[in-house]
Parts: sequence; C-alpha cells; structure tokens
Amino acid sequence: MKYFEIDDIKKFMEHLLIKESFDKFYLVGLELKTFTNFSVDGRKTPGWMDEQEGDYVLWKNIRPRVVSLIQGKREPEVLKIHMSFPLSPTVTGGLQIRFKEGELFCMSSLNNGEFTLDRGPEQDWDDYCEHFLEKNELNYRIC
Repeated sequence: MKYFEIDDIKKFMEHLLIKESFDKFYLVGLELKTFTNFSVDGRKTPGWMDEQEGDYVLWKNIRPRVVSLIQGKREPEVLKIHMSFPLSPTVTGGLQIRFKEGELFCMSSLNNGEFTLDRGPEQDWDDYCEHFLEKNELNYRIC
C-alpha cells in the first residue's frame, strides 16, 4: 500500500473527470458533498449493462454523471472515490482517491483473494500506480 499526495489537483481532476485516463478502472463506491450529499454504490444492477463484464460499473460509464454533480464555480467539499482494477480472476488492485479541504490523496491497495505472505503482487500494484501517475504527468509525493 502506498499513499500519494497529489501536487497539482487541477491537473489530476482533469484526468479523472474529463480525460479517459481512469476509464478502465471500475467504480466500487463514491461519496460526494456539493450542494447535498451523494453516495454511489458501484455494483451493477442486473439487466442494465449487459455488455459490460464484472460486478461493478466502469468509471467511464459513471464519469459524466459525476461531472454533472460537480459542475459550477465551487469545488466539492468532499470527494471520495474507491476504484478497482482486476489483475487476475482472484486478485484486484484498488485505488482510493480522497479530496477534502483543498488536499488530494490517493492510496493504492491490493485484494489477493486469499491470505499470502508474498508481498510481491502488492509491490507490483504499488509500482503500477506510481507508474500510472508518472505516465500521466501527475506529480505526487509519497507520504
């Protein structure tokens, strides 16, 4: 698990909300506080999105709706997003994004599906997340 503090919030939010950078991630859950509180469970409702595999909705399918809730001159008071990325049938990488009080943090996590002492897959996912930020030129500091 790595904890990243994002330096350029505007650029990160552009990648998250406007560009397709995060579109291959699945949305596990979202909390948003703007003019009211919004909570989204990313689990798909059976029969609604048959063309998409997996239990959760892809970020690209929910992103426009989230943007519509944030639009305006004021930034959200709180934005928490939990995303996942399947690495194998039993292993899932996670990325949690938290914006609050003008600060933005991301935390990587890994669900192995079973107990193991091998930290190799966790390190690989942490490295992938770091590379993802660097590839998209999203400056960060490791906390």
